[in-house]
Amino acid sequence: MKQPAPVVFLLDVDNTLLDNDRVVADLKRHLTQALGTECQERYWTIFEERRTQLGYTDYLGALQRYRDENPRDPHFLQISSYLVDYPFANRLYPGSLDVIEHLSAWGPTVILSDGDVIFQPRKVERSGLAEAVEGRVLIYIHKEQQLDDVEKHFPARRYVMVDDKLRLLTAVKDVWGSRLTTVFPRQGHYAHDPKVLTMYPPADITIEHIADLLRYDLPALLAVPGARSYVLAEAGALPLGFGQHWVQTPEAVHLGRIIVSPQVRGHGVGRRLCELLIAAAIESTHATAVTLRVYRDNAVALRLYAGLCFLPMEAESTAETLFMKRAAGPT
Repeated sequence: MKQPAPVVFLLDVDNTLLDNDRVVADLKRHLTQALGTECQERYWTIFEERRTQLGYTDYLGALQRYRDENPRDPHFLQISSYLVDYPFANRLYPGSLDVIEHLSAWGPTVILSDGDVIFQPRKVERSGLAEAVEGRVLIYIHKEQQLDDVEKHFPARRYVMVDDKLRLLTAVKDVWGSRLTTVFPRQGHYAHDPKVLTMYPPADITIEHIADLLRYDLPALLAVPGARSYVLAEAGALPLGFGQHWVQTPEAVHLGRIIVSPQVRGHGVGRRLCELLIAAAIESTHATAVTLRVYRDNAVALRLYAGLCFLPMEAESTAETLFMKRAAGPT
């Protein structure tokens, strides 16, 4: 079993990283030029019928269905080539690749999309998104129904999901609860549908453009009411670590969401981060004890916390996580 990452970022494609509304507009224009208005409208009727039937968009399948109705039309090869060779990289929203790079400083970035098995993977590849996330791509028919598989491939203690569909953000939040931060970029026609906006609760974070995420650091993305967040960083350099604390009981302060940047793991940053976080937590709360939870199979973290005088409390532990506690005094 893979060791859970502290945080994993799940990024949608259509109208989240890539302007799919413009892709559709381009295709409509091309179909009208190649087939005429009436045939173009028939294609989109078939397209919507298949989306209702299958639950995802199927551009090539709709084209095949249309061909079944018009087997002698010579334009199909041209239209098929247009779809397969479309320059998707030209339709990325400004800042999309920068956002992926920005988030990857803290944890794995993963493309999590819905779609067919040919056109959607082609879109992700030709747009450059697959390369940007180092091949971490998951494409399902209904991704909100495959969260166990998502966790199998990319286990994490916390997830951040970025998607233009409030329906999906709500569905995943219902399953993962406080483990998930939802980010809603108001891009594309779904994100501006008044019925949709009133039908579902707001996301944890709403932004107007995907590039707005460049202004969010990890504390902002993982903010929890009542918690204090801290970032360990060197002057003029990228952040090295992140952690939070909140009052667990009147006597104890709890440490959580302790994350060390992947680029500096194994260099003592985790220990330094914990030492500073413990000191800050005790100073701000005057607690007499400090607690935390750690996955039982995280051997590196277990050694670190034991070296900081945390002791296991089995009575408050679970099968997966170990509850640990130490006095607030010096180690």
